[in-house]
Amino acid sequence: KNSRLYRATLPVAMSWWQEVGGDEKEFANALARAAIAARGELRALDACVRPRPAKQVRELWDAHEQEFKETGVLVTDLEPMEPLWRAVSAACARLLGTQDSTTLSACNDESSPMHTPWVVCGALVAEVFRAFGIREICVLSEVRISRPAAKSSKGPDKSHAGPEVDNGGLLPDNRREVSFRMFVPADFSDPPPATMMLRTRDGETALSFDVRAGRVFFWWSRQTFHQVLGGDGHFALACWGVVPQKDDRPPDQLPP
Repeated sequence: KNSRLYRATLPVAMSWWQEVGGDEKEFANALARAAIAARGELRALDACVRPRPAKQVRELWDAHEQEFKETGVLVTDLEPMEPLWRAVSAACARLLGTQDSTTLSACNDESSPMHTPWVVCGALVAEVFRAFGIREICVLSEVRISRPAAKSSKGPDKSHAGPEVDNGGLLPDNRREVSFRMFVPADFSDPPPATMMLRTRDGETALSFDVRAGRVFFWWSRQTFHQVLGGDGHFALACWGVVPQKDDRPPDQLPP
């Protein structure tokens, strides 16, 4: 009961018990799946690093900082780099195989096929550190790759067909402060249209943007709901800026 995993799943256990109507088997299965997810999130927290700025990203930030402060969302296009995005798309296809989602660790290593998207995310997190003074903020060293196809199912572990928020109920993922997304077409010869829908300020402001290779989406994790429409023909890359708490990880593993 003193384990980090126990503390991670306890806050949501009672609400899940009510959601499954007291079905002990379904509740146990949901908790087991949550424990697997929480272990992965805790490993991600253990491996997070301090963000580092990048000149190109600083220039993009300067151009969009005011709108980020007003809406909580930053959307910008990187310089055209189609050969790079084609290589990233091929890596996504290889890493995913037949899976809907996978996570690639150690993306801070220059040899990682997801290093460039990770650098962009880390540099944006560094700008949040600078602009808002969030001294403890770190960036995960992993990138989550997925096919953003709409799904729906019943139970506490459901995938939502509607808008979602990244800052969730499990202890590890409710440390998410800022969210990063990029998309690359699975087929560059005829990429299908797709739209990113964002509801900010707790739903007060609705925004929509075309999805395209090299377009970056960045938002406050706990204030923004997101949904991708028509994203089946794309791969989604996700990373987060997080604020670990002292109980989340051993003291000797805190970043310098």
